[in-house]
Amino acid sequence: MESFNSVIKFDYFYLAFLLAGIIAAAIAGALRAAETKMDYTGAVFLAFLTANGGGTLRDLLLDQPIFWIDNTLFLWIPCFIGLMLFLGRQYVIDTLSHYRLKALLLWADAMGLAIFTIIGVEKSLALGQPKEIAATMGILTAIGGGILSDIISNRPPLVFSTPNHIVVSLFGSLAYLALNSFCKDDLSAIVAAFFMLSLRAFSIRQQLQRSPF
Repeated sequence: MESFNSVIKFDYFYLAFLLAGIIAAAIAGALRAAETKMDYTGAVFLAFLTANGGGTLRDLLLDQPIFWIDNTLFLWIPCFIGLMLFLGRQYVIDTLSHYRLKALLLWADAMGLAIFTIIGVEKSLALGQPKEIAATMGILTAIGGGILSDIISNRPPLVFSTPNHIVVSLFGSLAYLALNSFCKDDLSAIVAAFFMLSLRAFSIRQQLQRSPF
């Protein structure tokens, strides 16, 4: 069975793209663990699950080798981030009240959503899947890890209480598919990512305005 690296143009651009999404999602997962007062094993596990859960579900449904088994870099990075955030959890909790850091974390979440959507769509297309399946896999890649992490944390999944995550991922998938028919892959990915970030900007602004900090 072919691995992701052999069926997709997995150049340095996409590697950097995917790593940025993994890092952003791992931070979000570790913060979930800190919020629910889990120990270091919980922080590591939720960081890993948030970063890799959606991609794992996608690969299982597409009958492909799971990407973090194929490349263990994606296994170690979120685990390292989870452990580091646990060790510095008190500093993180104290500094999270800072307005600019709060804004940075919200944008990191939005970036992870955009990146994972595009990676899910691109991998599905590279495997010869039809466009509707590619769009579905883009959404699953983007939100699957967060849903699993919220379930483990005994919380209602955030994406269902703020459905704009799903809507943004859907529109981003459709935009990437449309652009990909007449633009280069790299350009399509950048434009679609900025499109999703623009859609998320309004809700991020509202969240910051409601913040007491």
